[in-house]
Amino acid sequence: MQEDQDTIEQTELQYHILLTEERNRQIEQVAEGIREVNSIFKDLGELVNQQGEQLDTVEENVLQMSGNAHEASRELNKAHEYQKRKSKWSCILLVALCVFVLVMVLMVVS
Repeated sequence: MQEDQDTIEQTELQYHILLTEERNRQIEQVAEGIREVNSIFKDLGELVNQQGEQLDTVEENVLQMSGNAHEASRELNKAHEYQKRKSKWSCILLVALCVFVLVMVLMVVS
């Protein structure tokens, strides 16, 4: 009877050892899963930082482009005004030249 009791206790002990080992394996699997999730979140954090830097660069480029567009618009307006003044002076010079030629012709004819 004592042997049967010892056998039962031995069997129960082995059963509990197996349960403990299985639980330890499961805990290790959960811990490994947590490490993987932690690694994924670190990678995701790095990607978010990189994307943020890229967005900052895009924003800076857009602001710079806006400033360049305003400057280009001012330069085009200046060029347009210069062109108008040049055309005006060209017309005045042409009229003066015509008057001069006409006066010369009249002087020669008279």
